[in-house]
Amino acid sequence: MGLEDRGTLHHDVGLVHSGLELLPLQGLMTGCEMPGFTDALRGYAYPIHRRDSFRCRYCGLDGTSSFGSWLSLSWDHLLPKSDPRRNDPDYIVTACMFCNVADNRYFDLAEKRGLRFEGLTPDELVAQRLPYVEATRQSYRQFWDQNVQQNSQAVSGV
Repeated sequence: MGLEDRGTLHHDVGLVHSGLELLPLQGLMTGCEMPGFTDALRGYAYPIHRRDSFRCRYCGLDGTSSFGSWLSLSWDHLLPKSDPRRNDPDYIVTACMFCNVADNRYFDLAEKRGLRFEGLTPDELVAQRLPYVEATRQSYRQFWDQNVQQNSQAVSGV
């Protein structure tokens, strides 16, 4: 990425640790960040979240509905690390933490799945990834229904 010599690269958060402070990757800051904040929610990801109305682009989680929902917001790079547009804010979207890590092998399996990234708009890239996120969410829901919810009902006697 060209900044590794400045410190430790923090995977998928767009920051380089210089030993004293976290620095944004070049080309990522948009000038709309909240001054004085170096974290994602209040700082470097804030313009992305604001642009997306504080909603996960995959499941629709509304970060304005509660403090807990806002704390669950993250961001998702729509392009693989090898793509030069990866850190372009147009190709980063708001995602809740679950949707951001759902199908965490998405880019690794892209070729096998016949996915392409070149020539697609950010909205088309979200739509392309959505079925994989939804499938992962459904798998987790089935697990929750069978193991978590039933277990809690058995423990409480419901």
